[in-house]
Amino acid sequence: MKTLIIGRASRILNPSNYFMSSSKFETLTANDLYEFDQIIFASYAQKLDAKHLKLVKISNWLNLIWHKRLIFLSSDHVFSGNRGLYSVSDLPDPKSAYGISKIRIEKNLSRFCILRFTTYGPTQSNRPLLVEIIKQKRDITLFPNQYFSPVGTEEINKFCSQEGKLPKLVHLSGPRVSKADLILSNIKDKFNYKFKYDYSESDHSLIEGIKI
Repeated sequence: MKTLIIGRASRILNPSNYFMSSSKFETLTANDLYEFDQIIFASYAQKLDAKHLKLVKISNWLNLIWHKRLIFLSSDHVFSGNRGLYSVSDLPDPKSAYGISKIRIEKNLSRFCILRFTTYGPTQSNRPLLVEIIKQKRDITLFPNQYFSPVGTEEINKFCSQEGKLPKLVHLSGPRVSKADLILSNIKDKFNYKFKYDYSESDHSLIEGIKI
């Protein structure tokens, strides 16, 4: 299955896929896309700025012209984190600009597969994800009251490469864990680190919506 990935999500997705920046993608025509069997929309915006507006425009165009398989990589941050254990039937209530941007694109691509998750790694490139970032730091803030349910990048790639029809909305999740416990479980020699504790609360944990 020949896959085009919009965005530089090489930290998450297998580098054997064909990656294209959102800026370059804007120059394509519908005919240019025919050689691909699947599109993975992996671009994201941290702010509600010009990049966000560009991604909304791209997603709207794809909804109009694309008739093959598409997966939009969304996030657990479409939820506020006020209670946790979110299922696919829960209504999103994002608080961050990142989450709001994800929801706006989800709405444009709702007839395709929306994949919500968060990941700890390992990275698929030389750009670090959570487990690699932890090992590079010496001063670490721990959040014992903040929970999530991250998955490994291998599970994300496994989902995206499976054959057949996909559900419209999927929560891909691992075991619910505090951010502090996840970090500590990935550090071998704790005496080499300086820890600070932040007891603010949130819970972005998802209930798994599908078994691979």
